[in-house]
Amino acid sequence: MGKEWTSSTGEYVNNNPMWIKIINKFGHITHVNWVNNYIAIRKAANINFPGYMIHESCVWSQVHKRWFFLPRRSSSKQYNEDADEYMATNLLISASDNFKDIKVVHVGEIIPTHGYSSFKFLPGTNDRIIVALKSEEVGSETASYITAFNIDGTIILPEIKVANHKYEGIEFV
Repeated sequence: MGKEWTSSTGEYVNNNPMWIKIINKFGHITHVNWVNNYIAIRKAANINFPGYMIHESCVWSQVHKRWFFLPRRSSSKQYNEDADEYMATNLLISASDNFKDIKVVHVGEIIPTHGYSSFKFLPGTNDRIIVALKSEEVGSETASYITAFNIDGTIILPEIKVANHKYEGIEFV
């Protein structure tokens, strides 16, 4: 998630969702503190607590030696459960392996209810083209969209609605 755990009105509870899990091929789980990494990512987008950024997807590029993030939602204001449904982003963030060099790219226009839920690099593109899923959850209504763009933010495939369901993952096999 990459965001401090807060109450539904934004009061700080803990940093637990800012830890990541690494699972090796034998199923061994390592817990890693990424609090400072997530704060650095947020800061690169000019957001400081009590503002927030929520992540549902992150991909390591062996080609670029960088982490890539498409945050689902963000706000420079304190978290509010009701307002959060309208805080989608258009940000592509990449960070060096030590999070000392962070770049922020804007991808198209923000559609306030369409947040990134998953993405992968398109095979055969040298990690230059991203295919992403966006999902919409407003009240009890859900929908999913697909889009594609270059890592410089140039849109290749404008957002297209694919279903009235929330899809949370995309894979190339």
